[in-house]
Amino acid sequence: MSRYKFTQISRSSASHSVFRGSAINDKGTVVFEGFVNAASPPSGIFTGSGGKNITVVDGSPFTHIFYSPTINNNNIKSFIGTFYSPDFAQSYSGVFNKKNGQITTIADSNGKFSYFSSATINNKNTIVFNATLDTGESGIFVSKNGEITKIADTNDRFSNFNSGFDTVGGNGPPSAFTIPSINDAGTVAFHATLDTGATGIFIGRGKGTVKIADNTGKFNSFSAPAINNNGTVAFLAQLDNGRHGIYKKKRGQEIETFVDDSGPFSFFQSDPALNDQGQIAFLAYLYAGGGSGIYTGKNPVTNKVIAAGDPLAGSRVVDLVIAGHGLNNAGQVTFEALLENGQTAVFRADPVTHAHIEGISLLTFSMFALLGLCWYRRK
Repeated sequence: MSRYKFTQISRSSASHSVFRGSAINDKGTVVFEGFVNAASPPSGIFTGSGGKNITVVDGSPFTHIFYSPTINNNNIKSFIGTFYSPDFAQSYSGVFNKKNGQITTIADSNGKFSYFSSATINNKNTIVFNATLDTGESGIFVSKNGEITKIADTNDRFSNFNSGFDTVGGNGPPSAFTIPSINDAGTVAFHATLDTGATGIFIGRGKGTVKIADNTGKFNSFSAPAINNNGTVAFLAQLDNGRHGIYKKKRGQEIETFVDDSGPFSFFQSDPALNDQGQIAFLAYLYAGGGSGIYTGKNPVTNKVIAAGDPLAGSRVVDLVIAGHGLNNAGQVTFEALLENGQTAVFRADPVTHAHIEGISLLTFSMFALLGLCWYRRK
């Protein structure tokens, strides 16, 4: 019996039939990107909980582009948008949020910024984003109560904020750029390269930055990190010896291995999704059979969410994607699946509690006992 119950979140329409880039809040509401087809850019942002899709913003078929959606527990959505003139000769881009039906500009290309690669909102309505400035410099910035604060940029000790290596969990077109993570205290975790050439994972709140890990020791390269409200930072990394895995660092403690390729997993291909309980969801491939799956721990049987070949939505899974905001504090996981029938859709996996499983087992046992008693009395 599966430890998860699956709900299809995205619904195909006349304007959109492909979906990805999903993020989830603690209420189980999912926000995701919509594509006209597999070859088009993302032209819509939608939310859903299992019923009808609700449009956040839509520029289909190709009028505008929207990506990097996230959603917080206040039901506020953040995203990046690029708007084109009718002749596509001019464009305007920015970071936006939507609250109570009203879209607000957080930062745009009419000011000092020229390009935005990713954005994330926390439950205090603070948004962190990765951006390039008109000067050609780049950095990580946060917007809180209308005020923009620099976390780090290439004017100080950093040379770039590109990702160490791409993962399937990259969110939207600019997947080469790191996707910063922010917790409710406003602490930002990000991947960056220093002027010295060293690359690593850092945290900051606008008053300097602190190194979590870098490649001057046993590590060689890193993915985009995740940070939770307890200050734990999780990241995917490759070691100098070629091994790789997912690692986490709790506040005041040493870096520990969460899972690596010394066991049943041969390769990891997503930024880690981390919740406040320290649970991590990730996409990995197995040595045995080589198939991909989404897991939450070292055991591919007891920690499996879903894997290629599993039945889903009347078909079977061919491929999977999970992003860095794909896990909430209730243990729900949102992911995208390519199915054998050609459909690409967003799903939510809800954990089935032990009490529910035990209740079903007890009910099954009781039914058999009752049938046995009836048979005995008939005898």
